[in-house]
Amino acid sequence: MTNLELQGLPIQGSKKRRNLLDTILLNYGVKRTNEELIIESNLANFSQAKHNFLSAIIEINYLYVLSKHNIASIFKEDVRNYLHSKDIIFTPEFISKGTTGLEFNFDFQIAKKHSEIVIKSFNTINKSNLPSFLFAWDDIKPVSEKTTKKMLGQ
Repeated sequence: MTNLELQGLPIQGSKKRRNLLDTILLNYGVKRTNEELIIESNLANFSQAKHNFLSAIIEINYLYVLSKHNIASIFKEDVRNYLHSKDIIFTPEFISKGTTGLEFNFDFQIAKKHSEIVIKSFNTINKSNLPSFLFAWDDIKPVSEKTTKKMLGQ
């Protein structure tokens, strides 16, 4: 949290930023107490909890992009609005389990008759988020195709 403030992004100063932070924490099962991030787990769920905790930290760190004063809207909202404008039916905040047993969060999932698409929107693409997305996509692809009998990404 201090990292974001040092980058010029005070979370307390914006209701929208607080809502974004709260959504990220909720999506990954992380709690915030006295500016500390906390996740509780038992030994059986440790791997998933650790994955969720690190994913939350990474996604929270991406909020620094919001410190730029020239941002008029958040790209994820633009994607959602575009899908709505084209009458595309989608599932928001889609979670899928991969072959590693880890669960991955995607912003949207679009199911078609013979295929499905998962979407993770990025404000910027960099050396950190692109490999993370590609790993998640590669991990869920075989499980998704076996479960749904649909091609992923077509």
